[in-house]
Amino acid sequence: MIQRFENRTFPQHDPTGNARDRAEFTELWRPGRISPIIHARFPLARTRGPHEAVAVRMSVGKIVIEIDLG
Repeated sequence: MIQRFENRTFPQHDPTGNARDRAEFTELWRPGRISPIIHARFPLARTRGPHEAVAVRMSVGKIVIEIDLG
């Protein structure tokens, strides 16, 4: 029988599998073998844009909200 759960609850349902996956991800991420696809970047003052893009499923990849610490 296949147990189903949401991705965000995976660590609670399978801590061993989560630790394994995090270690594998880190091995790929640190040397730059994988990287996220950035769909768009928005300044913090325009947060409505990214929320709308996600809500209507117009984004492919990650939406970045940039914060000017300047």
